[in-house]
Amino acid sequence: MYPLARMLAERGYRISGSDAKVDREYSEGGIAVKRQGYTLNAGISAVVYSLAVAEDNPEILCARSRGIPLISRAQLLGALMSTYTTRIAVSGSHGKSTVTAMIDSILFAASVPHTSVSGAKLSCGEPYVDMGGEIFLAEACEYKDSFLRLSPTHQLITSIELDHTDYFESLDQLRASFLTAALRSDIAFINCDDPLASEIAKEVRRNGVRTCTYGRSDSANYRLTDISHEGELTRFSVITPDGPIRLTTSLMGDFNLYNATAAVAVSDNLGIGKDGIRSGIADFRTVERRMTLVTVIDGIPVYYDYAHHPSEIRAVISAAKERYGTVTVVFRPHTYSRTKSLWNEFISEFSKSDFTIMLDIYPAREERIIGIDSVTLAKCIPGCVYAKMSEAAHLALSRPTGAILLLGAGEIDVPLNDLTEIGKSTGYIPERR
Repeated sequence: MYPLARMLAERGYRISGSDAKVDREYSEGGIAVKRQGYTLNAGISAVVYSLAVAEDNPEILCARSRGIPLISRAQLLGALMSTYTTRIAVSGSHGKSTVTAMIDSILFAASVPHTSVSGAKLSCGEPYVDMGGEIFLAEACEYKDSFLRLSPTHQLITSIELDHTDYFESLDQLRASFLTAALRSDIAFINCDDPLASEIAKEVRRNGVRTCTYGRSDSANYRLTDISHEGELTRFSVITPDGPIRLTTSLMGDFNLYNATAAVAVSDNLGIGKDGIRSGIADFRTVERRMTLVTVIDGIPVYYDYAHHPSEIRAVISAAKERYGTVTVVFRPHTYSRTKSLWNEFISEFSKSDFTIMLDIYPAREERIIGIDSVTLAKCIPGCVYAKMSEAAHLALSRPTGAILLLGAGEIDVPLNDLTEIGKSTGYIPERR
């Protein structure tokens, strides 16, 4: 919501807002945010809301009772996006924020004017960038089909996997939404190594929409290859239609190599030169809560990651074990519906962790589902224990490990702050970026 508020403020609109839990004021644009439940001021001409907000939200009810127009965030994003010539939507079950930020980094490195809107902070430290120009880059979420409110010229699909099960009742429904999104674009960039995305690429091609695939497959238009590791750096090549580009990244995990390849495919199609692509990938570190190093305690690195789906959890655990050998995971499940729908998958993936600490489920917008809780889930996973927030940090440090991972999309501030303070006490100084 914040990037869109900033965009409107910079265009001369007076902006105010509400949040479920906090009061804050953004100096940029003079945007005041009050706790949910305040009375809408007189003179408000529209209320913009996230599709994650419940229908009984007090501001939404107040707007309806007073006849104030309601506009979803997705509708507003689509309207703002429609005024640009080149419109890039980055979608997929996993990797959206990182790929968006990587493309943004490449555009910066190549000095290409653009506007970026993301759900996570970009390399500049903000989730919003406006350098002018005719390129609009946006992270496009599939939840409640919000990405179908956009009109991209360039649609990217990183992966397709069942999630948001409070809305998508089946994989077929989810697949249909991604297919619709791809068919509405001028060109679709699709991960051909992802089974469902690959199927969509074939259908998109049959319907006459230009497709551009990426991955390790020999048939990919942009092929990831020649991977080598040198300490904490990974070197790799992307074979493009005009020849190979040799790249370097400090990010860990094969999933980030796929993210980088996706960013290369889009950037190359925009006409960005190889030097700009190399610099953009090399300079890129991470986005907030995507394998973010938060502290080091007696030589043990502590990472914070947004991973909340079993596939994402598998990827970060695998990447951390490849580099550090053993891992301890502190996890807070996100929503009861996701935990219920993917129960067995969570058990399978956390069984690969050396030690897992399970925190209470973060409910977000949902009511509790009887029988779905973290205590029961922890008992089903070998090497897993349930803990309260206040116990998690010291429990994570109670046994030897190569790295500690804090995972989850919901609030996990207590163990994060506890571990950060312990890190400070042992002399760790965070790197400035």
